[in-house]
Amino acid sequence: MPYVACNIQSDDRLVGFRFLFIALLTVCFLPDAAELHAQEAQSPAPATTDPAAPAVSQEPAAEPPLTVPPPVAETVAVISDCDKAIIAQEKLTRSLREMRNPIARPPEAEATKARKDYPGLLGRGTGGASDVKTIETHLSNLILEITDPTFLNNPINPARLIDLVGRDVQNAGKDIANPQKQIEFRRLYCGEVMKVCRKLMDNNLDARMAAVKIVSRLYEKKAVSGGAKAEMYIPAIAELGGILKNAEQPDSVKAVTADALREILQRCEVRVQDQFLICDALEAELKRTCTDPDYQLLLLDTALEITAPIQTIGSRDATAMRLFSAVIKDSARPVDVRCRAALGIGIGAWDPSATVPAMKLEDHVSAIAITARDTVIAYNNGDLNDLRWRQCGIDLFRSFFHLSPEQATGSPPLLPKGLLNRLSRSPKVNQLGPEIQAIAVKLIQSNQKFGPNDVANLAAWIKANP
Repeated sequence: MPYVACNIQSDDRLVGFRFLFIALLTVCFLPDAAELHAQEAQSPAPATTDPAAPAVSQEPAAEPPLTVPPPVAETVAVISDCDKAIIAQEKLTRSLREMRNPIARPPEAEATKARKDYPGLLGRGTGGASDVKTIETHLSNLILEITDPTFLNNPINPARLIDLVGRDVQNAGKDIANPQKQIEFRRLYCGEVMKVCRKLMDNNLDARMAAVKIVSRLYEKKAVSGGAKAEMYIPAIAELGGILKNAEQPDSVKAVTADALREILQRCEVRVQDQFLICDALEAELKRTCTDPDYQLLLLDTALEITAPIQTIGSRDATAMRLFSAVIKDSARPVDVRCRAALGIGIGAWDPSATVPAMKLEDHVSAIAITARDTVIAYNNGDLNDLRWRQCGIDLFRSFFHLSPEQATGSPPLLPKGLLNRLSRSPKVNQLGPEIQAIAVKLIQSNQKFGPNDVANLAAWIKANP
């Protein structure tokens, strides 16, 4: 394995979160998106070349005689339907950020009394309906403040609010000795938090994002230091999945939701049936191909955290692998998105004993080779310093190779990692591996274009393995 492997782990999913910044921050400061797309459409597109084509002579051509250039015809910018859809999402995000629609909070006298009684109730639990009302009043007064324009004047306030509610979730029922009673109260408390958060999902952008972040921290059981992971309040996962599938929510909010689900899968014990639910929501969004590429990367990053390989409720099918399979075969998608899907095929949840189509990894090898070829073409015709090429190289490399000895062996669904380990006896994989390695390393380490000799073997392999 080349020495570049030691630097790959720190760059895992390097560009997967650019969408959060593009959608949520830069749209506020950039010129109108339609104007930018129009300018891009008027710029001449680089010629697409086959990297395996023979080199063109570099001898200088004879200088043409000086002539007066004819008038340049005015060009009309043509914006694709996908670009229009992305522009519409950017405009929607800006409009939601500018929304000012405060939700009425409880009267001050009620809020003051609830604020006084709330800390004791949080620790010892509720004794009846009046205690539940106190909790509801305090949470409404606390959380709904994010819809107040004056609250949003300080950008630190939303983050503080999320942390405050998150700490209260951690402390809910801390003084209850009976474990079952504690769980019952924590479930009740999480339900009250989620009811208030639902009121934010048609309000301003900060409110919606805060609601997503708060719901993602509703733990039924807290993590044990050095022991069991936290367990989510089960309705919270369904709530986040519903936001992801909601056509009325902008992609900027859905991006935050996908990221929240990714973190839940990383830090919590998630039931297999909830993993199936998450996969279905991710699939619904990935079928919307006219979305920002960085949003698509976020969806795939979330799928990488799925650990249940086969869906056993409903139709028997692959979970995450079916998503990677569909994306890698879609040549209309951006190459960096397809490279991330290649990574998923190499390291995602996998069951070698399953007979469902997506689990036959060798069927995806040709699609990975074509993705590598298309990446080289796009790289040669693009900005060589764009960081996404380096990430493409990392994803392609990791789709075939392990990064540590521990990843080279082990049992599915997540081990071993890399197609050369998962399909060690496959002639197709063993022949393609060195070609993917050479291309990936050059994408990672170099800012020089590929020449015909660099991809001749890859082109020959693709021709021999249609």
